[in-house]
Amino acid sequence: MKASAFATVIGGALVVLAPVGIVAPAAYLRGLQAVATQMPLVYTLAVAGAVLSLLVLVQPKRGRSRLELMMRVLAWLGLIKSVALLWLPGFPGMAMEWATTLPGWAMRLGNMCDLAFGLFMLWTARRLIAIDSSSTGESTE
Repeated sequence: MKASAFATVIGGALVVLAPVGIVAPAAYLRGLQAVATQMPLVYTLAVAGAVLSLLVLVQPKRGRSRLELMMRVLAWLGLIKSVALLWLPGFPGMAMEWATTLPGWAMRLGNMCDLAFGLFMLWTARRLIAIDSSSTGESTE
């Protein structure tokens, strides 16, 4: 998988989910708690995250772009997180216990950061696509 596709998937997911946490942090937390209690779903999401990360990491580097390097580092972090979710089955519950102690403003602030990061990932994907198309001689217009 190209780094641009990875950035698009991650950015798109964050841009879709984060506004809910900004507008309704309590409902967002209840939804996360409902997901965290369904271990088959947690394992499915962890395996999907690991596969996405591995698809980026097995792809040979195309160039020396800092954006591509950053996507590879994020893929490594995603792989580590996914393996941790699979290896430590109590982790989602522990994370939810911690999240319930946060005040609403902290949940909103965290989701604002998630939204900003999602937009940054979408911008990064656009830049990586432009770099790929300029290196192959295609027009970006």
